[in-house]
Amino acid sequence: AEGRPLTGLDPTVDSRRPAGGGFPVMPQVPNGAISLDAEAVVLMDDGSFFIGDEYGPYIYHFSAEGRMLSAIRPPEAFIPKRNGHDSFSSNNPGPGEPPVRPTDPETGRQNNQGFEGVSLTPDGKYLVAVLQSATRQDGGNSPETRQNTRMLVYDIADRDRVRLVHEYVVPLPIFTDAKGKRRIAAQSELLALGDTRFLLLCRDTGNGYGLEGATSRYRRIDLVDTAHATDIAGTKYDGLVPVAPNGNLVDAIVPAALATFIEIGRAHV
Repeated sequence: AEGRPLTGLDPTVDSRRPAGGGFPVMPQVPNGAISLDAEAVVLMDDGSFFIGDEYGPYIYHFSAEGRMLSAIRPPEAFIPKRNGHDSFSSNNPGPGEPPVRPTDPETGRQNNQGFEGVSLTPDGKYLVAVLQSATRQDGGNSPETRQNTRMLVYDIADRDRVRLVHEYVVPLPIFTDAKGKRRIAAQSELLALGDTRFLLLCRDTGNGYGLEGATSRYRRIDLVDTAHATDIAGTKYDGLVPVAPNGNLVDAIVPAALATFIEIGRAHV
């Protein structure tokens, strides 16, 4: 907001800019630059834009000229914490920086699994964001149990006072890798078709030309429908109470419906 450049460097484990000037606590590196790992962009009709970030995970609003206007801090369930404090590092320390301890957050988004998908509803009223996979407390501590990720829906009618209005659990697809192990296909992109229907790009990782596995095991565009899903916004699950302990969704919670829309991995060109 003061016109200083941002950085893509990983914020160190205890480096945080205190809240102030209308901004929340934010990730930063020791020289004071705000850290941002941009993953998604939404262009608005006035030329401003929202950026989905992995470090926070936050959603930042920038003017058309690139000046930061605001930062949306999600519920505490999303904020990575180590030793009971906000800790935005993704365990990729920059040159000369000490290693991160512990390497993974104890709660909140897992390393490099922030707001990979952000989209605007066609009517321009709502901004929707999805974590790449489950929070640590929702089973995100294992590649076999990080299925139940979360979707946030913000009312942006007043862009200076953005409001969280809905939150849903989205069950990511399950597939079997080349070694016969259960894996979860993390999401990489989101497109809002309306208030309750969305396209979600879900895929495996570590496969492709030059890698150990040449064949992708899961690469699809899936259709998400939240019409009958339980809205957990403002509930105890926005704190540190897991909605899917050890990857098992709480019985009272109805997740969004998920169905295959386009199979990319088997497409023929």
